[in-house]
Amino acid sequence: MNERMAQHGSGFFSLQRAPDRQLELGVVPLLMGLALMYLGMFVGQVVAVAAVAGAALTNGAELQVEQLTTRQQAIILMAGQLGGVVALIVFLTVFWRFNFDMPTSRFWRRMGVLPYTLNEFGLAAGGVLVLLFLYVNVAIITILISKWLGMDSPKVGHVMLEMMQQTQSTTDLTLLIVVAVVLAPICEEIAFRGFVQTAILNLWGPNPGVLQHWMAIIITSIVFAVPHMPSVAWQALPGLVVVGLVLGWLYERTGSLLAPILVHMAFNGLMVLATIWLTSSAPVAP
Repeated sequence: MNERMAQHGSGFFSLQRAPDRQLELGVVPLLMGLALMYLGMFVGQVVAVAAVAGAALTNGAELQVEQLTTRQQAIILMAGQLGGVVALIVFLTVFWRFNFDMPTSRFWRRMGVLPYTLNEFGLAAGGVLVLLFLYVNVAIITILISKWLGMDSPKVGHVMLEMMQQTQSTTDLTLLIVVAVVLAPICEEIAFRGFVQTAILNLWGPNPGVLQHWMAIIITSIVFAVPHMPSVAWQALPGLVVVGLVLGWLYERTGSLLAPILVHMAFNGLMVLATIWLTSSAPVAP
């Protein structure tokens, strides 16, 4: 398997190994794919809510949305993630089979499902350090701006981390960690880097340059941050854009989805560890 490579700059931050990915979808299929992905997330959550409600009725109780347990919320979040990525994969597979004379395996390779070499693990490790440095600095700047505007900054930036702080169940905490550290990075990287970023990049034609690569990274980072708005405080959005920029650069730099997935997992894992540590070290109220 030999995917063509495009030379874009040099050094750690270059895109010199970015694959010349050909995924000629166009604007309408791109929007269709996004719409179906969010529809799949919605359907997955509806099915999960129905299942949770059915289980509650079986036990002689009535489900109250505002009284959902941590475990029930985690199951609903997990179902939404899975529903979205399954809908996207089905759409892409069907679209490719009806529009392109190419084996499906080659199609997935062009989206970044490529073998990963040991040399690239160092690049992923460097990506984690760069991401942490940028994220912490952006968070500090955002907090300072919030204080200057007279607004309180949230102690925790994501609703799932708040759920981890509040739960007293080891089982529920484990389920939340699996969703945050394993499932979410895989689903989000397939959707945003593998599909959205690749499709946007190819809107500029078969031979996009370095500027087009960075435009695709920037646009995808914003698209990546926006769906998190219901789950995070607004102060966390700039940091999420930074996360998307680093993950997008890693994807273009290596050509493999595994790189941003690993870094995304590591970043979420560090956020979870920080949340658990802060919770365990907090003073007990009298």
